[in-house]
Amino acid sequence: EFGQLCQQHGITKENIFDMTKADRCLQAQDG
Repeated sequence: EFGQLCQQHGITKENIFDMTKADRCLQAQDG
């Protein structure tokens, strides 16, 4: 699910450490 959320935000596993975008993924994951 986390990977899918990241992809929806334009993040791939290769650049998931782009914290600006990854932070959005974390917020989405936390709900």
